[in-house]
Amino acid sequence: MAADVNGERGTRHAVIGGLSIAYRVFGESAPGEPWILIRGLGTQMIEWAPALIEGLVERGSPVAVFDNRDTGLSSGFEDRGTEAAAYPLLDMAGDVVGLLDHLGWARANILGASMGGMIAQLVAAREPERVCSLVSVMSSSGRPGLAAATPEAARVLTAAPPAGSSVDDKIELMLAGRRVLGGCGFPVSDDERRAQVRQAIERAWRPDGVVRQLRAVMASGSRLEDLARIRVPALVIHGDDDCLLPLEHGVDTAAAIPGARLEVIAGMGHEIPVTLVPRLLGILDSFRAA
Repeated sequence: MAADVNGERGTRHAVIGGLSIAYRVFGESAPGEPWILIRGLGTQMIEWAPALIEGLVERGSPVAVFDNRDTGLSSGFEDRGTEAAAYPLLDMAGDVVGLLDHLGWARANILGASMGGMIAQLVAAREPERVCSLVSVMSSSGRPGLAAATPEAARVLTAAPPAGSSVDDKIELMLAGRRVLGGCGFPVSDDERRAQVRQAIERAWRPDGVVRQLRAVMASGSRLEDLARIRVPALVIHGDDDCLLPLEHGVDTAAAIPGARLEVIAGMGHEIPVTLVPRLLGILDSFRAA
């Protein structure tokens, strides 16, 4: 049965550190080690490819997805504005640990994409007893001086339509950004992207939350010391066509984690489209079997 990732049936809320964190669990009764999947900047739990969640559940694991603070249906920090960092990434890592506690999971495999990978790295470094394995996807170590995003990709991070813009205007802006971030090896049609973007916008439109998350990333700086202390099995996945966090970021992350495995995917950009999922699941199978 296909996972109803994109709907709201099964959405629950956990109170963590005074915040309400929206989450869902798939394959709840599965007997294997669970997974928690962490989204990147400004994206929502409904944006995971259903095939990825289904694949992990079919392999015998329960899977939890959630909206990061300031995203989707989770609590935000609207009273803090956007001029300064409202919280560090370490607090967002605390949300993940709080979700583990709420679910009653002693340990889980933690997979994070982009900003989510940074959060996952901190969980593995600071709470190793709660982590079965770390999978950091299209993310970074935060080391100063690594290859910069292209100007077009950098603009995607903070692009926002004028106040009063229609839903269609917002869709076209986000669609243009996702075209920039997509990789050459895993093309996604405009129709598919437009449907995904419309659903995300209609569910929750929170551009100020994106800015606060970005400020959290910038304020948190390098994670090199944290990466050096990671002792759980670690896998770093990165594409060679990533224009936002170029491949150098993934190479550096893997080099900074003792014993980490690096998997470079040709043609992968800064997204995980459904056409990439079979390759991704195969990599995860190989990693978990090692």
